Amino acid sequence: MNQRLLTSNTLSSSRKTFLWAEMLVLFGGIPFLHYFKILPFHFIVTMLLLSVVAVTYIIRHPAVSNRVFGLNGFKDWRYLWGLFGLFAISSTLFVYYTTPDQLFIMPIQEPWRWLAIMGFYPLFSGITQELLFRGFFMERYKKLFANPWMLIFVNGILFGAAHLMFGHWLTVGLSTLGGFIYAWLYYRYKSILIASIVHGLIGNWIFTVGLGQYFHLKQ
Repeated sequence: MNQRLLTSNTLSSSRKTFLWAEMLVLFGGIPFLHYFKILPFHFIVTMLLLSVVAVTYIIRHPAVSNRVFGLNGFKDWRYLWGLFGLFAISSTLFVYYTTPDQLFIMPIQEPWRWLAIMGFYPLFSGITQELLFRGFFMERYKKLFANPWMLIFVNGILFGAAHLMFGHWLTVGLSTLGGFIYAWLYYRYKSILIASIVHGLIGNWIFTVGLGQYFHLKQ
C-alpha cells in the first residue's frame, strides 16, 4: 500500500480548501439533492453527465495514464473470481435466511427484465460509477490524503452515502462495502476496467440473487 505515497503537503491551503469543497459538493451535495428530489431529472442523467466530465479529466490530465481504461497488466484473475465467489456465497446465504421468498426471484419470475439488467447494469451503471468514483475521484483528490487507506475509506463512505436515495440501510451498507472493494482494486491495479468488471459482476449478482429490491429507486 506504500508503493504510491500520497503527498498532501504539496498542495497549498487554498487549493486543499477548494478541492475539499468541490468533493463535498459533487459527491455529497448532488446525492443529497437527488435524495430530497430537488433536482428535476433522474439521477442516471447526473451520472452520465458527470462520467463525461470524469473521462475528459482522465484523458487530459498529464499525470494519469490512459492505461487506466484497460487491464493495465492485470493477471490476478483467480483472485478476482475468488472475491466474487465469496460475495456470491455470502449474499445467497443472507437472502436464504432473511427473505427466502426473494431468492432468485427475478430470473425466475421476470426473466426478460433480468436479462435486460444483466446487459444494462455493467455497461451503463457500473462503468459510469467507476469512471466517476474511482477514476476521477481517486486521481483528483488523492493528494488530500497522506494515508492511502484514508483515501479508500472516504471514497467508500461517500459511495455508500450516494445510495441514500434508495432509502434502505442495506443498500447503503452494501454500497459502502462495495465502494471499499472497488477503491482498493483501483488503487492496487490502477485500472478502471478491473474495478468496473468486479462492480458489474457484483451488481448483476445482487439483482440475480434477490437483493435487487433494495436497489430499485421508487420515484
